[in-house]
Amino acid sequence: MEDLLNLDIENIKEPQKIINELRAEINKHNYYYYIKDNPIISDADYDRLLRNLEKLEKKFPELVTEDSPTRRIGAPLEDGFKTFEHGEKMLSLQDAFNYDELKDFLDRVYRDLGVSEEDVEFVCELKIDGSAVSLVYENGRFIRGATRGDGIVGEDITLNLKTIRSIPLTLFQPSISNSSSAQGPISFSEKSASAVSDLQSVPDLQSATDLQSATNLFSDSALPASPDSKFVDDLKLQKNPVPLPSRLEVRGEVYLAKDEFKKINVQREEEGLPAFANPRNAAAGSLRQIDPKMTAQRKLNIFIYGAALNTELMKSGIDNQFSLLSYLKNIGLRINPNIGKAVGFEQIKNFIESWENKRHDLPYETDGIVIKVSSFVYQQRLGQTSKNPRWAAAYKYPPEQQVTRVLDITVNVGRTGTLTPVAVLEPVKISGSTVSHATLHNEDELGRKDVRIGDWVVVHKAGEIIPEIVKSIKERRTGKEKQFKMPDKCPVCGSDVIRPEGEVAVRCASFACPAQQFERIVHFASKGAMDIDGLGSAIIEKLLDKKLIKDAADIYYLKYDDIFGLENFKEKSTANLLNAIEASKKRPLSRLLYAMGIRFVGSHIADVLSSNYKSLDEIMGAPFEELSSIFEVGPRIAESIVRFFRQQQNLKIIEKLRAAGVNFQSEVKKIEGKPEFERKTFVLTGKLQSFSRDQARQLIEKFGGRVSSSVSRSTDVVVVGEEPGSKLDSARKFGIKTIDEEEFKKLVG
Repeated sequence: MEDLLNLDIENIKEPQKIINELRAEINKHNYYYYIKDNPIISDADYDRLLRNLEKLEKKFPELVTEDSPTRRIGAPLEDGFKTFEHGEKMLSLQDAFNYDELKDFLDRVYRDLGVSEEDVEFVCELKIDGSAVSLVYENGRFIRGATRGDGIVGEDITLNLKTIRSIPLTLFQPSISNSSSAQGPISFSEKSASAVSDLQSVPDLQSATDLQSATNLFSDSALPASPDSKFVDDLKLQKNPVPLPSRLEVRGEVYLAKDEFKKINVQREEEGLPAFANPRNAAAGSLRQIDPKMTAQRKLNIFIYGAALNTELMKSGIDNQFSLLSYLKNIGLRINPNIGKAVGFEQIKNFIESWENKRHDLPYETDGIVIKVSSFVYQQRLGQTSKNPRWAAAYKYPPEQQVTRVLDITVNVGRTGTLTPVAVLEPVKISGSTVSHATLHNEDELGRKDVRIGDWVVVHKAGEIIPEIVKSIKERRTGKEKQFKMPDKCPVCGSDVIRPEGEVAVRCASFACPAQQFERIVHFASKGAMDIDGLGSAIIEKLLDKKLIKDAADIYYLKYDDIFGLENFKEKSTANLLNAIEASKKRPLSRLLYAMGIRFVGSHIADVLSSNYKSLDEIMGAPFEELSSIFEVGPRIAESIVRFFRQQQNLKIIEKLRAAGVNFQSEVKKIEGKPEFERKTFVLTGKLQSFSRDQARQLIEKFGGRVSSSVSRSTDVVVVGEEPGSKLDSARKFGIKTIDEEEFKKLVG
């Protein structure tokens, strides 16, 4: 290394060779500093290496590559973030808020797999409270990174992710080699290759005393002393090194350490900016900075927790969650060391209880334990819902509780007219943030808890996020407390309120209620709906106050002068908002359906509707019987849709949207259903020669079927292409019908 520290830049004879050596050396020290948290050179020497590389790349610009350590901070984006479609859905996890719910999850796993408790091994991981991201590597080089978004499509934040030093731009090739490749990923030297741990020796979590060894499986203390030691966590990997797959999509949680969070908030307060509510919000906001330099200043970090299903790795024997984490660490990705294996409820419970208090001593926020079925074959058999994998759950710790006083009870009005009672509290600190309000949900809940103005109450954060009153402390009442009664008039517009039969919600009967108007427009412009970038609640409030808009359709009739005069809107920001409004006109019909705020029509049902009808006009004219017969719609949703399109105020808004040029056409034209497809679930496996995966999916949906990403007992047909994966084995195990591509082509005709 001394030679690289003391270079004569002006007289370099082999620049490519020296540049490769510098990059390899810097990448190695990035690994030790940011991944292992164990630097082996001084900051001054690291800076000298980096400066030498910068000087050489400046002298020989033709040798600069995008994965160079000097290329972490790029130029600001001019047109905002582009979308990115994940190779595999990034689903959210099913929550378990107590041990009964956890047992229900485990029992369902055993039942669906048809096995006993001792046959299923789980991996327990800390649930990091951050922002989920996807990282894509091709041939070992980081090429793309994105937010989770809606789980299917996220935002491309590659430039911002490159500023996070614990994200390697180049992965280590887990092969035993004597040299570093100039073209490919870095390899550690053969002389230092050694095994760190044998997966077969992992202790079961039969008692809390076993946890120390189990939770140190990935800790640096278990590594050999040699600074060049190669990470091999599985004897199988040591004997038969698994090469990097040509494409690898990993998932991780970007977070902000507690100390960094405090520093940032102190700085923001000094600058007169509002403080972030919690580290999670700070991390998420930092990832969406237009200028990567702003992200770099925040000192974000990451833990990788998994990967999209990868057939190359599966064929190489990496067929479970634990061996995957071992492999990911082996190639240079940062894995949280606090991981354990468990079989059965008691062992999982031991792991959960061991971290209930210890987690508060960690330098980052956690809000639970993730429990995953380790076997990928079992994961495929269990499959997923539209929202959650069926093979994983997140146990949420009972939230921190505090006692405070109810100063008042007010009522909020939502976009559907729902009146929600809210307790105004004496400010109290819970889980790192100040709480001054807590929802009381509805009239029934208010009566059940008997919360009164002046009461002393126990407050927690439901899911460690939403402030909620657990109970009132009746023993502390003095007799001066006041009972609260829900109003019979809307507190915003004065209209009558109604409580529909069979519902707990009390609603304002007036469609023109200003509070409802505001919430409807906020929903319409939101990210999951029409996604009008820059049109947030504060701007919408100003537009309503100035009577520039009355409903969502009015957004499309705003002029330059309407926006330019608003607070903080200059020429560029005004033009950006108008461009965002114009771009939203082209959103798919499914987005518009969701944006309309039809009761019970979420984003998934909106997708279902748009795949069954050619246009909004067809949906508006569809009779109840037809709508209710659609797979996944049913009578309740159908009734809500019919009622929505009968209301004159909704029809007026729709006509204004039409006149403004908003897209009313479906991206998928309706075709008459076929009995071979209607109400049936298909799974695709292997490579199809005549169709792309997306084309095959669209055809199946056009004819009335649906496509699942995994095989389960509810699967009807598996379409088998060339080189099928484990899904074919699962289909055979369950006795599910399989067809080849030729049969599929005949069916779609």
